Amino acid sequence: MNSIERDALPADAPSQRVFIEDSPPRAWPLLDVWRLFLYQVRTTLRSPIWYLFAIIQPVMWLFLFGQLFHVMTTLPSFETESYSRYLAPGLAIMSALMSSSFAGLGLLELIQSGAMDRFLTTPVSRSALLGGRVLHAAALVVSQCLAVLVAAALIGAGPPKTFTGVLLLIGAAVILSAGCAAASTALAMVLRRAQTLTAVLNFCLLPIYFTSSLFMTPDLMPLWIQRLAACNPLNWAVTVARHGFEGRPMGEVSGELGLLLAFCLVCWGLSLHLFERYRAAL
Repeated sequence: MNSIERDALPADAPSQRVFIEDSPPRAWPLLDVWRLFLYQVRTTLRSPIWYLFAIIQPVMWLFLFGQLFHVMTTLPSFETESYSRYLAPGLAIMSALMSSSFAGLGLLELIQSGAMDRFLTTPVSRSALLGGRVLHAAALVVSQCLAVLVAAALIGAGPPKTFTGVLLLIGAAVILSAGCAAASTALAMVLRRAQTLTAVLNFCLLPIYFTSSLFMTPDLMPLWIQRLAACNPLNWAVTVARHGFEGRPMGEVSGELGLLLAFCLVCWGLSLHLFERYRAAL
């Protein structure tokens, strides 16, 4: 087992050293994840205005974009007669991407304040330090999805056709959120500066939105954007969510769902690897 070697006596004392053993692994890492999730929830409740705006924002977009682009449904190859109904599942996924993409900023704040170093001196599971943050982001995503679905029903777009479709939509949003939160923390581990991370995210997010079927049916996209959309995790999640919203069989989007899960696992693996490198460098 590795040890941390520290001088424990004054300089004029005999040459002796004390070895502080690394904390043993926790037997119940899921309990650590839950406790750190509750810590994140309490932190959010101290400033609930941010949480409220995160819920209100996608509802506002649904109303504004649904009214602005409703003429899109007059195009011959458009999929639905209601643009708000087409847009609703996409906005639920877009909200998941937005709220989770900045998860790395919170991690950088913990590192820069010294709180992360204090966490690392406790016996808490190392993966739980990231898992608690991702679970908190997923809880926010579920709230946003439900708010969008309720708003869609109220403005006339109609509810999802099946309860299973609701679960599929929320599942796609949560998986994308977990992957993007892990990718954001990995990027934070590399960049180490909040300003740089914010600049990179703002540069990337807008092209990601518009190289997907979020606002436009794929048949109406230029061919080169269709090819980019095929490689876009946001588009995979939007496709899965839209199929669930319309009550279509899950088997039709099993490929996109598999790619989405693979994206999440790769991002998680990268994030944990970089976090261990950070811990080893302390």
